[in-house]
Amino acid sequence: MRKNIHVMPKGDKWVVQSEQEVDDAYFGSQYDAEGYGRSVARENRSGFFLHGQDGTVRKQDHYGASGFFDGK
Repeated sequence: MRKNIHVMPKGDKWVVQSEQEVDDAYFGSQYDAEGYGRSVARENRSGFFLHGQDGTVRKQDHYGASGFFDGK
């Protein structure tokens, strides 16, 4: 089963997390965390979700069977 990737703030860092709720990686900037998270989502052909400081989803993309954004 493919696990969606979430990027969210955690303290003064940004964390990339799979739906297993395991913190996969920490970054000092949202930009770096988003880039890493998108690459993992493409590799896993899964969804990508960028959360804001308040926890709401600000951006989401889905990478289909091809590994490229499928527009959903």
